[in-house]
Amino acid sequence: MRCVICTNFSVQVVCKRCCEKFLEMKPFWDRKNNLDILHFYNYDDIAALLKTKHTPIGYRIYHYLAKHIFRNFQIPYALLPIDYHISGGYNHSAIIAKYAGKHVYYAQLKAKNRVNYAGKGLKFRLENPRDFEFLGSGIDNVVLVDDIYTTGATLHEAKKILAKNGVQTLFAITLAH
Repeated sequence: MRCVICTNFSVQVVCKRCCEKFLEMKPFWDRKNNLDILHFYNYDDIAALLKTKHTPIGYRIYHYLAKHIFRNFQIPYALLPIDYHISGGYNHSAIIAKYAGKHVYYAQLKAKNRVNYAGKGLKFRLENPRDFEFLGSGIDNVVLVDDIYTTGATLHEAKKILAKNGVQTLFAITLAH
């Protein structure tokens, strides 16, 4: 296989040299709509990798990034990945949650609206909500998991539907902002 960054032969989807050179994590906290959000990368720093998410190689890249981020620690709370309509054959947020912790509630927060937010601004996102449906039960506190945080509209909407169902959102984690 070849490294997706330098194209040299590599056992992993990103070679060790490129990982050290280009994938240095810069974790930072943001607060939007009364929700703390932990990000690990600036979107522009890894945009080329994130844009592969709807392609076959994107599956491997998302696994690699999530494994890289959570190799030395785990989130000790219940994780709730945001579930969009699957495109590309997998759920991006579920991959991140898989490596982030042991207590993951898959397919419990589903978006009923199939709208595509890629490249859209806040006004469009607010006018076209995800229309989440919460299917879980017996969950008190969660950490929301998403792949990319842009305007915060998705996370805010998810937090609101969870609150209506008696679930407290502790904070959110995303790969990039």
